Amino acid sequence: MAEGTSMEAVGTRPAGGEAGALRAAVAGVFFSGFGPLMVRNSPVDAAATAFWRILFALPVAMWLARYETPMPARAKFLAMGAGFLIAGDLVLWNRAVVSTTILEATLLGTIYPLPVALGAWLIWG
Repeated sequence: MAEGTSMEAVGTRPAGGEAGALRAAVAGVFFSGFGPLMVRNSPVDAAATAFWRILFALPVAMWLARYETPMPARAKFLAMGAGFLIAGDLVLWNRAVVSTTILEATLLGTIYPLPVALGAWLIWG
């Protein structure tokens, strides 16, 4: 290598906010892979594991929502419905992790948006 040159390519180093985003993405990938292992080794059944996961996440969600603008009653009702659907999805996914392999359960749990989007497109255009 020529003297005075660097091993680092120009423009490849993450700038200020990008480094934090990269760390958050790596942490998300780690916890996404670590979660099914904890579900599989949980001493309680799938529904109870889902309950405790949601209960531990609730304070973080409340802290993040502290400065949000007030929502109309209809939006609050829809948000609560979405929360119940996500809780049901988590219970079913936990049950699948316990019943089958982690890979199969996670693959089926992450691929379902595709048929849902396709069905929505076919129904509503």
